[in-house]
Amino acid sequence: ALWRQGEGNWNFGDRRLLDLRLDELKTMIANFVRTEVTPPTGGRQRAPWLEKGVLAAPALLEFAFRDAKGRADGPSLVLWPPDGGDDPTSLKVHGVIDRVDLLFDRQSRMLVGVRVVDYKGIGRARLSPRQLTADIGAALDCQLPVYGLAALCRLFPDQDPATSPWLQRTYVQYYGYALSLDDMQACMRKNYVVLGQDMADDDGAAGPLVARFLGRLLGLVTNLRNGALLVLPASCDFCPYPSVCRIQLQRLTMGAETRSGFDGPG
Repeated sequence: ALWRQGEGNWNFGDRRLLDLRLDELKTMIANFVRTEVTPPTGGRQRAPWLEKGVLAAPALLEFAFRDAKGRADGPSLVLWPPDGGDDPTSLKVHGVIDRVDLLFDRQSRMLVGVRVVDYKGIGRARLSPRQLTADIGAALDCQLPVYGLAALCRLFPDQDPATSPWLQRTYVQYYGYALSLDDMQACMRKNYVVLGQDMADDDGAAGPLVARFLGRLLGLVTNLRNGALLVLPASCDFCPYPSVCRIQLQRLTMGAETRSGFDGPG
């Protein structure tokens, strides 16, 4: 795209930037291969797929569950609220999962777990399990739980993925391919979430993480379908949309004295 074929003209910036970028790409690839071929062994926390008795085998690569181009390696995923109801809101989703590994016990050769990986540059790969769990529970991170549920839907088609017993052995994580080798190995070793784990709410009551995610996500979908576009920012300090913000109108209807902390541009 940067080199016009047949004319020998460089069309974008300094051509030396391409050499620099190629060196960066070579380093990324080398770090990725070294991490895969020789997984990290140090550290106090080790992911299940790094245990000596576990064999991790890539099973699904670029797996499409009804992607936007119509390609389908598996069925589209339909999300339902965890509590059902007389008229439940459902949501059909589609996408492409970068990678799904099957985890086997080396001695018995029995399946013991599923690992779902999404490749990222740097940012989200560095999120701690605690922060990632909080983001999933608040439906601020939808990618990993949806990918995990889609993988279970493909691997165990006779089970409801949201209540599957394999949730307890389904591990989701971001894989930072642009990190340094040490950071890449550290993130691979410790930055993952078990989809079947419980998550405590603000009152300290614990509940299934997937149920919390589905309840939050589908609650937002219901609001959107009903036209209830609530404006409840946590902070207005860094909002780039002051010209179209409606929080001032909400202050008038709800009472500014009850909305302390919303002192942004309005």
